Amino acid sequence: MTWQRNRLTRLGVHFLFVGSFALIGGALRGFNLLLILAGLVIGILLMHWRWSRRSLEELKVSRRLPGEAFAGKPFRIGYQIQSTSRFLPVWMLRVEDNVSAYRTTPSTGGKWNRLISKSSFFSKFVNATLVCGVGVVPPKQTRCANCDCTITQRGVYQLGPIRLLSCFPFALMTACKVFPATEKLYVYPRLLPLKQNWGRDLTSTVGSDSTSVKRSGGERGEFFGLREWRSGDSTQLIHWRTTARTGVPAVRQFEQKRSFDLCLLLDAFDQRTGQSENGVYKNVDAMDGWLHEDPVFEKAACLCASLVCQMQKLMSNRFVLAVAGSVSTVVQSNGQRGGAELSKRRMLQLLSETDAVETPKLADAIAMASKLVGRSQDLVVVSTRSMNDAILSEPGLKEAVAVWNRQNVLRWIDVRSSDFGRFVAEKKVVMSRPGATS
Repeated sequence: MTWQRNRLTRLGVHFLFVGSFALIGGALRGFNLLLILAGLVIGILLMHWRWSRRSLEELKVSRRLPGEAFAGKPFRIGYQIQSTSRFLPVWMLRVEDNVSAYRTTPSTGGKWNRLISKSSFFSKFVNATLVCGVGVVPPKQTRCANCDCTITQRGVYQLGPIRLLSCFPFALMTACKVFPATEKLYVYPRLLPLKQNWGRDLTSTVGSDSTSVKRSGGERGEFFGLREWRSGDSTQLIHWRTTARTGVPAVRQFEQKRSFDLCLLLDAFDQRTGQSENGVYKNVDAMDGWLHEDPVFEKAACLCASLVCQMQKLMSNRFVLAVAGSVSTVVQSNGQRGGAELSKRRMLQLLSETDAVETPKLADAIAMASKLVGRSQDLVVVSTRSMNDAILSEPGLKEAVAVWNRQNVLRWIDVRSSDFGRFVAEKKVVMSRPGATS
């Protein structure tokens, strides 16, 4: 349900004080000019109040969210303002939209999200305001307002309520109409630039090659070079200019794309809550009583999001994303065109809302993934700790990964080690923590 209110501005308070002074002085002294002045002031205030209230009554607003929003990447939120009035236009309209963290659980290691936008900035709270404006909304027409913003931390945010404000025509009072329209906004993890050979490193194991990597002959990869004609080559691949120059048939050669069949597992272990000492993790207090995002876990989540986006581009890829946190969750990719985008969105939403915990259930997540797709897929684990530390802290994990170990199709990626640099193109990736400024 929408509701409105009118509030005097600072200029309006001064204006009302002058009118009151003229009214009281004219009444006590019997000065007609002061009474006329008081009548003019009060009349202007009444006209302003009625104009601004009536103009906002005929407005409707709707929000348009972006298809994807990644941490650290600018995106745009649009607002459509529609006027149902027959004659009265609305001038100098201001749109405000509240943004807050959808859930904060400080007692369990939740996150205090920080947000930076073009229109507003806060440094210590978990909510902010997006601001944009429209010059004029004519009668019976619709105008659009856009707000460009950047959120520095992944997570789930809540937008709303929306407020429409106007000080037109004399800026004596501010008319406000509130629309309780709330929506969730998923901010996905930051995408990392991957190396060109990330697919080969992802499936390479010690001693043998991965059995899940298959060649996709139906799609061409990147151009590799020219070679001589061989029996069975397609005539569509002949490079006629080189053939005419050398007199020998030459064909274009492409790098064949790889299709993956694997299970990608994220170990949501909170590196801040403990330090490894003979397999035992001790609790570590947060700095100054404030809770910050674990930069090591953020690197793991960003790497998983980057791999999901890359593997989802090729529809022949079959993979499963499993997250071992406080609750184990498994999402399977869909090779169909409509389902591929839906499964990708669900995977990124899962990564955006996952928090690091002290005791993730890796064995449960592996069991759920095996129950869904079997154990024929390769297992790739992205973790903030080594496999030995994980086995020591969770005894049942060794038995859970025994099948993949025997088949030599287990890949454990510790983002603290040099394995992280084998996938990310940059030598050093600086992960911004909450509170970063633009």
